[in-house]
Amino acid sequence: MANKEDEPISSDKTAPSDGTKRTCMMCKESFVSEWSGERVCKRCRGSGAWKHSAAYRAV
Repeated sequence: MANKEDEPISSDKTAPSDGTKRTCMMCKESFVSEWSGERVCKRCRGSGAWKHSAAYRAV
């Protein structure tokens, strides 16, 4: 029988998920987030506003 001490301890809080549906913080559209800290969709991340965040204003 294995001890709990033998089990690896995961301290990575940004481990990949199975895809959680979230709302993009920029465009407010739903998207499937690939990890726990992903809050902006791929479309918005590819936009000029994301690359030059000074031009972006939170809604």
